[in-house]
Amino acid sequence: MAVWIKWSFWILMLKTFPLIAWGDEQDHSLKQVLFCQPQSPSPVLLKMFDEEQMFQYNFADKSVVPRIPNLKKWANQDLFSNSSDLAFDIQLCTEAMQNFTQAVVNITPETKGILDIKVFTLHPLTIGKPNTLVCFISNIIPPDLNITWRKNGILLTEGISYTGYFALSNIEYQTFSYLNITPTYTDSYTCNAQEGSTTAVAYWVSEYPTPSEILENVLCYLAIAIGIVFLFLGLLFLFLTWKQHRND
Repeated sequence: MAVWIKWSFWILMLKTFPLIAWGDEQDHSLKQVLFCQPQSPSPVLLKMFDEEQMFQYNFADKSVVPRIPNLKKWANQDLFSNSSDLAFDIQLCTEAMQNFTQAVVNITPETKGILDIKVFTLHPLTIGKPNTLVCFISNIIPPDLNITWRKNGILLTEGISYTGYFALSNIEYQTFSYLNITPTYTDSYTCNAQEGSTTAVAYWVSEYPTPSEILENVLCYLAIAIGIVFLFLGLLFLFLTWKQHRND
């Protein structure tokens, strides 16, 4: 078991169980990650296969949440420890935060890095057609962000959804936030991720078609129109030729 301490006395315990896959040249590992922090969510227990999170155990409502819907049929209490072990995990979190808080008094914990934030559309962009903006945030330690959306500088409160935090093998977290929109050429959007006193911002605006794209579309439509004209001319000449031979 290894222990790390990050911002706000964020504590994480990691257990790794090596696995051997028969007929597979690569070894795999099954990890159980317990992280604790003063903020919510805490504590949280994760089950990971290699670098992918599979399940999350929420102590608050004693539920097992699958990472993807396909894993739902395996989401049950048997995946994690028994009730006595889970109670021990809660006690461990409480005692660890108290002990580490006393040990690092007047010591500023080292930060891991800055947030990496990107915004993109979920579907190919078509102006005037409903779409979804995706805000992808990575390099998160600890998993405690305040994520908001703005349209033309105005705070939005509707059409927003979140995925929660997903653990990575490097003990960092990532998350997704979604915003339903109907894009126009005049609107701009920002995804804001606040972490303590620091805020990371990603911008998104609809791009006007470039001249090359407009010219390409015009030439394409022109070629189709010319093709249709020649098709009718060909049919007309064929009909006139057939009629002339019939009269002869």
